[in-house]
Amino acid sequence: MSLVFTKNEDQSQVSGRPSGLLPYRWSNYFTQPLKIPPNSQVAYISSSFNLNQNGNIQDDPIYMTIGIPSLNMPTPIIPPERFVDSWKDEANLLAELANQYGTDSDYNDINQDQQLYEGVIQNTFRVLPTSDLADERRAGVNIFYTSEDKVDIYLTPRPFQAYVFNQGFNCLSRNSLITYDNGESYTAGLNTRNSDYDEAEFDKANSTGTETNATWSNSVKFVQPEIDTAPNSDAPSTLSNFYNTQYTFDVLSSDYDWGSTSAQTLVLPDFDELAFAATASSTGIKKFIGDVVPAANGGGHAGIGLNDGTAAQPESGGYAVYGFGNVSQTSADTHFDLTYVGDAADVGFCGIAEQFVGVQSIPFIQSFGETAGYTTFDAALEEFNEYVDVNAAPNGGVLAQGGFARYLLGLRIYEDGDGAGGGTLIAQAEILDPNSKLNESKYITVGGELDIKALSNGINTAVTPNFTFDAVDKYVLNTYNYGGSRIPAMLQFRYRWTSPYTMAIDYMMSIQNDETSYNMATDVPFAANPYPAAGAPTPVTNPVEVRLNDTTDDSVNILQDIDGVGTIASEINFFDAGGAGGDYEPNKAYTIDFDVGTGYQAKFIINDFGFEHASFQMYDYLGIQVSNDGVTYQNFSGIPWMNKSATSTAPWSTSYAGTTQTSSGSYGTDGYIIPADIAQAQSYDSTAQFPYTFQTSFRFLRFIFFSDGSQQEEGWDITIQPNTPYQTASVGNADPRVGWVKLYDMLDDFEAGQNSYYIPSYFGDIGLVSYHVADNSSHFTKGYYDVRRSYRYEERLQDGAISSKAYTSLDRYNKFFTSGDLACESILQKNNSGFTTPKLEFVVPEKFIGLDSEPDKTATLLVNTIKSDLENTFTYDVNLKTIFKVREPIGLEMGYILGWVKGNSTDAGIELVDAGGANGEYKFLGINTIQLSDSAFSNHVQITNLPIQSQNGVVSSQNKLIYVVNSLGVNSVQTDNSYRIFNDTAPVLLWVDLNNFQELNVNKLDILITDDSNRPQKLLVGTTDVVLMFRQKPEAAAGYLPNNIPVRMGNNLY
Repeated sequence: MSLVFTKNEDQSQVSGRPSGLLPYRWSNYFTQPLKIPPNSQVAYISSSFNLNQNGNIQDDPIYMTIGIPSLNMPTPIIPPERFVDSWKDEANLLAELANQYGTDSDYNDINQDQQLYEGVIQNTFRVLPTSDLADERRAGVNIFYTSEDKVDIYLTPRPFQAYVFNQGFNCLSRNSLITYDNGESYTAGLNTRNSDYDEAEFDKANSTGTETNATWSNSVKFVQPEIDTAPNSDAPSTLSNFYNTQYTFDVLSSDYDWGSTSAQTLVLPDFDELAFAATASSTGIKKFIGDVVPAANGGGHAGIGLNDGTAAQPESGGYAVYGFGNVSQTSADTHFDLTYVGDAADVGFCGIAEQFVGVQSIPFIQSFGETAGYTTFDAALEEFNEYVDVNAAPNGGVLAQGGFARYLLGLRIYEDGDGAGGGTLIAQAEILDPNSKLNESKYITVGGELDIKALSNGINTAVTPNFTFDAVDKYVLNTYNYGGSRIPAMLQFRYRWTSPYTMAIDYMMSIQNDETSYNMATDVPFAANPYPAAGAPTPVTNPVEVRLNDTTDDSVNILQDIDGVGTIASEINFFDAGGAGGDYEPNKAYTIDFDVGTGYQAKFIINDFGFEHASFQMYDYLGIQVSNDGVTYQNFSGIPWMNKSATSTAPWSTSYAGTTQTSSGSYGTDGYIIPADIAQAQSYDSTAQFPYTFQTSFRFLRFIFFSDGSQQEEGWDITIQPNTPYQTASVGNADPRVGWVKLYDMLDDFEAGQNSYYIPSYFGDIGLVSYHVADNSSHFTKGYYDVRRSYRYEERLQDGAISSKAYTSLDRYNKFFTSGDLACESILQKNNSGFTTPKLEFVVPEKFIGLDSEPDKTATLLVNTIKSDLENTFTYDVNLKTIFKVREPIGLEMGYILGWVKGNSTDAGIELVDAGGANGEYKFLGINTIQLSDSAFSNHVQITNLPIQSQNGVVSSQNKLIYVVNSLGVNSVQTDNSYRIFNDTAPVLLWVDLNNFQELNVNKLDILITDDSNRPQKLLVGTTDVVLMFRQKPEAAAGYLPNNIPVRMGNNLY
């Protein structure tokens, strides 16, 4: 029988000493080998050890879900498993990880500082929305340690940093150094004052196909757009205003020669030819902005979150403005020529080329780089552009769908017919079909169709019915060197958050010398408006009489501007010079035109008429011609009782086309001259009833009158109308000259049976993307672009940040983004009377609330092992299925350790509650002091270099265990400032077989002390000693287990 004393001195902590002697693992060597006879046993005698009072922290993830699980993925928070030196630091680290690995940009920080909380100076994650000193605001997740040895958690939405110019509102780092009128100078790029991040950039990818060779220029990166002026980066605006950041700007060089080719003949490349170049913001459009009025660089308007709580001024989140660079008027005239537009007045109406522009998931684009081994966002964008549906659509590339989605919500800007025989440019909103996928795109057309040619003529076609917002002036959009009668203007769109999950597309015009239109420097007007209130329009009731006489001869009468100052005529009561009761004048030859306006077709009602006609001659007559461009007219046709002249070219002749008045060749549906009287008309067509109404397919009507010097008759009474009545709409909501007009909002009212579509927060940051092919096509943007990305897995991995490697194998987190799981997702749909994505059936997604439009989201955390089905409500995957089963995650007790859940509780998670402030903050205050982990109670003593065969039921594995010391039942305990000292003696010797068939010569013993999960007991500190006893198994124990080793009895082996 041998007694062996082993001990550890914590020499790993002492310079120059070996590092193999740890409090939980060490080796002791013997000067003479210890001879252990066959079939021996070992027993634990006693030990002394020291436990750190701070305990340890697990590396098992806890999971935080911000918002309803249907739209939000749990974020794992994985601290490194380690011994705790400072619970303050550990609590702050948990907050850091939550702010780094979440996918919701509203709930993270951009700056951190040491601040006092509950008696402890510690790290605080924050934003400073108004000044360096005032109104410092916590941002994102903060987890604090208190002087009472408790841990509190706060969740605070982050507004934009309003006191720093060119940061919360920016042009994606493209600006140069500029000195403004107030003398303040700002360096090039993003202003990073009080921000730890500088990630907002505008990246671009050239086309790789040979069809267009579309390549972005590197010479121009920013611009301050000016109406009727070519883009010029050498002439920035120096107006002192918070929102005057300039704009990021890019121009394309391409073989697709837009400015030298008519739209009539130029055709877009197929969507499988890698013909389109792309751009994208590297960060998302910020959701929560708030209502702070900025003061930096001269100040500016309040944050877009400002609202009055009514439908007239709704809640809103951040936005990005997107516009089109001006092209020369010569190029616009060439592309939108008479052959294409169909009306000489509309030639060169705009300089905007066909393109796609919308919003897309930043992590989705990033995943292309991570899969291909790239680490930068611009490289990821280049890879993404190789596979996006405008470049790599299947089925011959006829439709831009079926590949990887170009956007979640966007505008397709394309050339098409105007419905009146000419061509135009259309802006149509599209949304990714909820029944498709990001890697198998299909789109739904949403919102009204915005006819940009009609818009240039003062008509908003995206409103039902069409709304004439300007019946006097016409506009030419996005050109320079214009010399005509139209007013130069520019068209902008913006993509704006309307809830934490939905966006709207707005549009507005900037007009030369019109201070009420959009100011591209100051971002005014800025307010969000509800949908145009044209659902209950008021018909225009304003009949106007027009007589054909010397005054009106050769005039063009525009019904939507009948007096030249914007008055709309609902109809024209058209008479001869004598009016309703008189005759026409002798010896006259008159012409008069009527224009019912863009998007309308003329209708006329012939009420009564009388002319001097005889059997062989029309002495006096009134004929009709029609046109769609107001330039080229043709004879009217379509009424079977109209006469024809022997001369078919206007102004015709007085002779009939046939021999006599009644000859079949003198009248018919190809006729264009009104007969002698109603009786004569009815002799040609007995079914004709008067008043007689005829709807044309033409915009313009021309009447040509001739009379000789003899007999005069009563003339005519004709009513002229548009095909649909003119109607008024709410100018405040539908007039793009005076405010932003909502084209489409994903947040329609599903309770009223409308479709609402939602972008889940697990799509991560949502940034601006665009796709272009036309030569010299350019665009610009600025807005509430975030200074940082939310989902920062790749960034932290590259930096070697703490815990970053722990996330690499987490299937439900980073692999969702990098292994194609996100690509199989789509946006979600909710409709009270139609299709609803199943996981949205019984939930109502959160909205913006309050007078600053803060997100109405709280958080839950899974912090302990789930002990019942009732508690399995804290973690769901994107399909709303529970991630864990009861009794999972195995061994998780972070909630107990941090004092969020009491030891005797069955709670698996916690839910934050309203903190009661004005910042939309939620909190959970610790209910218990910090506790040692359960693993601190059990210390499993093992001898790892001996053939012991023991079992650990917790982890279902074999090990070298000889004894378990429970610290709660130790004989003697002493406490000092740092740790507790335990002295334990086994009350009964428990002999454990060594299972050795032969004699062992042991020159060392390897001691390992583990916890219940067979992990090293790292709570042990300082010195540890263990006393052991060895013996040969006595004869009296023969036959007892284990029986795989022979037992010696006398001279015999059994």
